[in-house]
Amino acid sequence: MEVCIACRSKNSIEKSYIKNGCQIYTCKACGLGFSDINNFSPSDYYSSEYFDGTHDDGYSDYVGSEVILRKEFRTIADRIAKSIGQRNESKLNLLEIGCAYGFFLKEASTQFKTCGIEISHEAAEFCQNEGLSVVSGEVNSKTLANFSNSDVIVMLDVIEHLTDPKETLALCSEHLNSGGMMYITTGDFSSFFAIALGKNWRLMTPPQHLWFFSQKSIEGLAKETGFEVVSIKKPWKIVPISLIVFQLLRIFGMKLSSRFEFLNKLGVPVNLFDAMHIVLKKKN
Repeated sequence: MEVCIACRSKNSIEKSYIKNGCQIYTCKACGLGFSDINNFSPSDYYSSEYFDGTHDDGYSDYVGSEVILRKEFRTIADRIAKSIGQRNESKLNLLEIGCAYGFFLKEASTQFKTCGIEISHEAAEFCQNEGLSVVSGEVNSKTLANFSNSDVIVMLDVIEHLTDPKETLALCSEHLNSGGMMYITTGDFSSFFAIALGKNWRLMTPPQHLWFFSQKSIEGLAKETGFEVVSIKKPWKIVPISLIVFQLLRIFGMKLSSRFEFLNKLGVPVNLFDAMHIVLKKKN
């Protein structure tokens, strides 16, 4: 990549380090980071094994952590509804990209007309069996055509997984109604911990994470794809204790024993100030 996709700077891309056999690059102008993604197949990678603890860099037990995950998703759904003045009697259309097993969609459905796109066939099928309007596949014009234009699009810890986040944001801009909103959560590559820990940062997990965004790079991508940045905040997040332990054990090459399944039902508020909650608005 000779030109940064976020800030359009030329000759600003430099090699930073290698992690998990992947070369990590950084734009010195805007702080965008990205991984060498040759021969990576998202549809193969995000199978049921990504969610059940089989993958070292996936979830310890996504379905088993439903209670805690939905508690956090309920907070996010309420925050979104409040920010746009949504009322239960006049539901707006909400699309979630990367909806996994549909837990956020279930929480948001009390205030929005919901639908979703999920790359994992198993997870999408689970959603469909739960009565949710979800299609399986990558985000493209074909999958988006399954749904009416949206008022709100949500990507929760998803944008860093995409092979082409700029193209996806541009597609989202086209799919949104005039004045539509996007809500995105992702890591902050310009945060203290990301800079201090480098390749050992908790979110530096290629090929699971392919992109690493700074606040400046988000602003650049928004401008390039027809959005304006409304806000970038770093709120607290309720996280299953099992996921925290799972990620800590991963550092030492260890797995979480099934004897500790009860940790799926326990959550704690966490904030390392290295993750962003981003609100974008489609430009008229």
